[in-house]
Amino acid sequence: MLAAPAAAQERNAGSGPAETATEKRASEQGRSAALPEEPLKILYFRRAERRADGAAEFGEGLVDAVTAINGREGGVNNVPVVLRQCDALPVDGATSLLDDSACGGEAKGALLAIVWPREPVERFVMAGEQAGLPLLAPVSRDILADGERLRWSFAPPVSEAGQAVALLQLVRQADANGEVASRIGLFHTTDAWGVGMRDTLITLADLGGVTLQTYSVRPGEAQDVVSTFRDFGGSPPERLIVWGNDSLSDTVLREAVKRDYPTVRIVGGFADGAFETVQDLGMRAKGFRVAALAAFGSLDASTRTTVESGLPDEDAAPVSPLRMAGQLIGAFSIEALGAAQELAEARMPARADVRNALERVRLRPQRMRALDLAEPSAAIGLSCEDHAGALQPTLLQWDGERFVRLAAPEAKSVPLALIAARGDRAKRIVSEMGGKPAATPACPQTDRAG
Repeated sequence: MLAAPAAAQERNAGSGPAETATEKRASEQGRSAALPEEPLKILYFRRAERRADGAAEFGEGLVDAVTAINGREGGVNNVPVVLRQCDALPVDGATSLLDDSACGGEAKGALLAIVWPREPVERFVMAGEQAGLPLLAPVSRDILADGERLRWSFAPPVSEAGQAVALLQLVRQADANGEVASRIGLFHTTDAWGVGMRDTLITLADLGGVTLQTYSVRPGEAQDVVSTFRDFGGSPPERLIVWGNDSLSDTVLREAVKRDYPTVRIVGGFADGAFETVQDLGMRAKGFRVAALAAFGSLDASTRTTVESGLPDEDAAPVSPLRMAGQLIGAFSIEALGAAQELAEARMPARADVRNALERVRLRPQRMRALDLAEPSAAIGLSCEDHAGALQPTLLQWDGERFVRLAAPEAKSVPLALIAARGDRAKRIVSEMGGKPAATPACPQTDRAG
């Protein structure tokens, strides 16, 4: 059974964010399963001082995955997995982000780094490409999907453009009267992650003939949301998208309730579930939807719904959409470590083996279910050319008491115009690297079934 998220307590010293009770549990299990060889080490970078951006909650999900594999299977082929959380402090230059001294020296011997997508991902990409360290930034900048140019960088389980396509599909679903919205509003944060999604959605709206109005919200400036709702007057957007973090979703949902804007018309990205907020609002937030990455339970064949989306079992506390996303990315990373062991025919693979494995490993819903972790809508797999994947979102809707899993509309492909633009930006990143990227092995020719 998974524990409910533990409250994080920040350390004043050290190189990383505070270790929660769940993280301590994972570390203890890793030590108890320790064998003579070194453990398989994963790094997780996030900014410790930002307490309301969902990074800690996502990290709890990563820990859930590590705890599950160590506790149930003694690690990966009996080699324990450890997760080290690192403070993504700003530094001068990109090369020092991931060298052996990073994360208080924990970067030495690490096989994989996960970066919270609100961090300066482009700088981590440059560092990872030069250091030869596989880097995962889930649903991050679209350039990470370009596996042909950025060989060490990944953004599973879906590209930023893929999530944008899904969000636009969800807000344009016909309502109970069969009407399709044509005027969409977007609340987004002003960081690179929020602006990137804004630009992608603007392109998609132009291609689809949809009117999209964007509203930027500065960090800690809830008044930006309040003022925007006031300016709506009697003609608000027919639907709203929220992209940024739980803090932004919290403000949007509370202001919507205050001004009688139907929450059923609001859709959030995978990091915008605002779990504590909807629990507090209860029925007042009924209908709010989230384009999540994973959930518990399977869709009922007849009703196409399930009420098990937030419960690993009947005795466990509900798990938030963001924490479930962390479970998925954590499990995918661990499966890649196992595939790397097979490629290397060794218990301790090299970083190049892990990079190669990320292009061929498959993580299936059945595997997640066996570990009591939230499962995706389908198997996750990347390729040499596509380092993000195209996972269809798991649609969750708040029913007043819990998130219910619903059938999502059939996924549409990312327009070629966005793919071409992604390639141009990836070329620019490569050209801006201060040093030569690390050598990469040839693309694998076959996939490994996970």
